[in-house]
Amino acid sequence: MIVIASAFFASFFSSLWKLQAIHENHKHVNILMPYQLISDLTPAGDQPAAIRQLVEGLQRGDRHQTLLGVTGSGKTFTISNVLTHINKPVLVMSHNK
Repeated sequence: MIVIASAFFASFFSSLWKLQAIHENHKHVNILMPYQLISDLTPAGDQPAAIRQLVEGLQRGDRHQTLLGVTGSGKTFTISNVLTHINKPVLVMSHNK
């Protein structure tokens, strides 16, 4: 089983992030901001397989997954790449180190 760890990723796949914007005619409109990963890095090592397995789990409807890794192993970057594939609204919450 593939799992996504780190407390700040616990429930963001089921959360929705919306911004309120005022349209020209002053009606409120919900705007979903598309997730965009900006990086010069590319997934390496075990990351491509982890990204693929996590995306497949989400497509299957798996409610819980965990990504394990030591400090500095690229877990956040791996999850960022997963987000580029799922095309769903997300809420990213991060602790302040």
